[in-house]
Amino acid sequence: MSDDESNDIDNGNDIEILNNINARIKNYFQGWWETKATIDINKYPDQVGKFKELVANLKTKDSQVLTGAAIRQWRFLDQLYTAFEAEFDNLNHEIKNEYSNYYINAMPLSLASNDISFTLQNINFDNLAKLFLFNNDNIVGIKLSFNIRYEFKFKDLQQHDELNGLVVICNDLEVLSGIQNNLEKQFLLFVDDIFKKQNYEIVGTGNYDFNYANGYNSILPVITKALEEKELLYQNQFVLSWNNKIRAGFNFNRPLYKSGSVLAWAGERYDPEKLTVEKFLEFYKQEYFKLNINGDYYIKASVSSFVPRTFTIENLPFNYIYSSKELVAPIKVLIPKDILDEKLNKFTETTMRLWQYYQLETYNDKLVFKLTEDDFSNLLKVTSDFSLENNSSATFYRIFDEIFRLFDAKVVSKDRTTVLRYNRNLMSKVNLIKEKKSLLLKLFWKQDKDGVYARNQVNFMYYHFTYSFFYSRQG
Repeated sequence: MSDDESNDIDNGNDIEILNNINARIKNYFQGWWETKATIDINKYPDQVGKFKELVANLKTKDSQVLTGAAIRQWRFLDQLYTAFEAEFDNLNHEIKNEYSNYYINAMPLSLASNDISFTLQNINFDNLAKLFLFNNDNIVGIKLSFNIRYEFKFKDLQQHDELNGLVVICNDLEVLSGIQNNLEKQFLLFVDDIFKKQNYEIVGTGNYDFNYANGYNSILPVITKALEEKELLYQNQFVLSWNNKIRAGFNFNRPLYKSGSVLAWAGERYDPEKLTVEKFLEFYKQEYFKLNINGDYYIKASVSSFVPRTFTIENLPFNYIYSSKELVAPIKVLIPKDILDEKLNKFTETTMRLWQYYQLETYNDKLVFKLTEDDFSNLLKVTSDFSLENNSSATFYRIFDEIFRLFDAKVVSKDRTTVLRYNRNLMSKVNLIKEKKSLLLKLFWKQDKDGVYARNQVNFMYYHFTYSFFYSRQG
């Protein structure tokens, strides 16, 4: 085995371990914070008065953000803060012990006091009572939104991430649970009443990305508009996750297998007679574009449920925010066929122009871009600071940014809605070899047990459609 191949395996293993460590952190603390979803203030008798003062103060403002020592002025918050620090420390030592050969004079996780923030907001039970008709004479509570930034390392690799979620602090947890259950029931009926009038169908507007049913979709704006008409406050700090029964298209983070790659329909090397718009369009429709048709529309999604996560009404979250909530009836999200067909055509045309511009040769294990002299000079400039010590994936980003920038500037029309781009979740080392008339960029990746490059894809997007340069060899 060559040194490069050995380094390839080592770096791939390191990346896999780093990703596994972060997944472990995420899973562990999601479970831990779920056990802290509610706090009964009555367990802190000496704090009840201070709690009511805090609620009264929060009623006069949108929110109050606390970090570090400011959190510790209330004992019920201080205990939550201290308990998290203890759990974080325990997990830190657990991971260190597991990989003791690599963490000799260092810890895998790090966290500073100002990396933990609590945002406090009053839960407006008065407004909720008007909508859901319950007696709210005695109940008071606040919503605590936590944001915790942390760093994790393995060998010379390091990343940052964060934990986010909600805690409700209240003076009557039994009543609170009943209100939350009622909130869920009434909200589902509220949504059903809206879409029943539309035959449980809605035509998507603005975003015609058929891969993406969440976030900027057409369902949530309709719901939030109806909430606003009832003068109810809502918050959706992160994407409210809709569960879609339809899975179609090449998702931006999806691994590409050889059966879906250019090699499957045009073979190796660069053959302009095979790399045509017509052939690519035919292949893409067969492989990825499998949507049902409803008259003049494609059915983008059939949404049957959602996971509320941090979605709140009047600052009150649902019970069990990570569990799925079933809609009364599925909602179909439709996209006009003529608009989406036009975007698909532009995507396939632009993708083939990319191949043609660089006379891009595709092989099992490499890509060959042929650049003009001017383009090559520009590409050299973005690699000027590369060294063996400075060989992170940032170098890789800059090179592909420049490749796409040069193409966009000279070929892509100005009416594009999105530029070509690639998955920035890549974590890899690179080795750049410079010659007088060439650059060789070696990427050190490792497939997982299923033969997938675990997000180490070079995917690009145009008009909300996505394709990839690389594939998983075992697929």
